[in-house]
Amino acid sequence: VSKIYELCNGTQFKEMDEVDFFHAINLHPDTHPLQINQGEKVRVCYLISRLGATLETPSKEEWTNTILDRLDIKPQFFRSKYRQPVSDMPSDANAEFASAVKEIFGK
Repeated sequence: VSKIYELCNGTQFKEMDEVDFFHAINLHPDTHPLQINQGEKVRVCYLISRLGATLETPSKEEWTNTILDRLDIKPQFFRSKYRQPVSDMPSDANAEFASAVKEIFGK
């Protein structure tokens, strides 16, 4: 999560303390909420899909639904946009972000 924090803090999400980021990503109660920066929602969807893929079912579905709710991302929007950064013709910013995330996850 530290590498995700380094990549996303202040870019995809509004700046926050690393411990608060860790707690928010791990859905700890009573944490400072993550706030998506303007124009970053699609990249956050991609990040959520990659993070969710590391979890076992049913935890994956529960975590994904909860984080989407906390970030105020509709499931329909998520399903339609999460692959955009790795689509056939992604924007330069999306391709760069997807590459950085792939490097963190090792694939």
